[in-house]
Amino acid sequence: MRGIAGQEFRLEELRDKVKHPSSHVVAVACPDAECIEMLKRLSRQGIGNLVFEIGSQNGVPAERNPRPMTLEHAESKDPAIAATIQASIEASVKAIVDGSATALMKGCVNTKQLMGTIFRENRLRRAGDLWTHFACYEEEGYDQAILSGDEGVVKYPNPSQRGLIAEGMARAYRLLFGIEPNIAVLAPNETDFELMPEFEGGPRGFKLGGPYSVEVALLPGGAEHKGIKPDDVAGRAHCLLQPDYRAGNTYHKTHEVSYAMRGVDRGIAGTMAGPRFPFIVTSRGDNERSKRYSTWLSLALSELGYYEGAGRV
Repeated sequence: MRGIAGQEFRLEELRDKVKHPSSHVVAVACPDAECIEMLKRLSRQGIGNLVFEIGSQNGVPAERNPRPMTLEHAESKDPAIAATIQASIEASVKAIVDGSATALMKGCVNTKQLMGTIFRENRLRRAGDLWTHFACYEEEGYDQAILSGDEGVVKYPNPSQRGLIAEGMARAYRLLFGIEPNIAVLAPNETDFELMPEFEGGPRGFKLGGPYSVEVALLPGGAEHKGIKPDDVAGRAHCLLQPDYRAGNTYHKTHEVSYAMRGVDRGIAGTMAGPRFPFIVTSRGDNERSKRYSTWLSLALSELGYYEGAGRV
């Protein structure tokens, strides 16, 4: 199963899962320079129409060369800049509400601020919905994609929320790759059973294992090395159910830094489970490649019906 002898999975493969040409229209909340150039490139390739560069200059289209947002803008305490950022967020969310855009992309803006504006729009959510962030990784030596969640929305999920997060990742994996995934419950050690999820009627189709430390979940022979009885999930995980948002976010950022320090051409794809529209979620520190991969992931899931009737993941 793993890529010791097989070909490594690469996130570039997600591009082939998006129709060419496509009819996607992406609204960007506070686009930075990399968002603008990346989406222009995808538009030229027939993947999405970049109609909105919302927030750079009051919604002026990209073709008119708007000035991008920067991290300095996002972190500024200047009231005028803060007002511009909020206006950008509100305009991009309105584009989803009125149907002039089919997908929303987080640009150079704080996730909490963007989510707060979305959640105030009742037409975009239902009572009881659980929104959760997960990411797709290309791990060296692996021939399968790895999904990891939650990575920054549900701070301290309870057992039933963990079950919904697991089901959301499993459904995405099933649609993208055509197999029932193995889901590993991550924990600092193998005795943290309080981190196990709960499901109504038990896990649905996928195999669940854990609690495992990350090396037991991902490394062939990791369980045996620690004296743990191996099962179908240990060393063969497709999805990682993180303990909480701190662990998930650290896992994400550690990969970003590792790629940058080693100078490798790898990235991460992030999206949101729960909303009924494609929500392309990137980190403000993501490179252009990760932003491109995140766009492909969200648009591919949209075409596969992932967001239809979504809500409780």
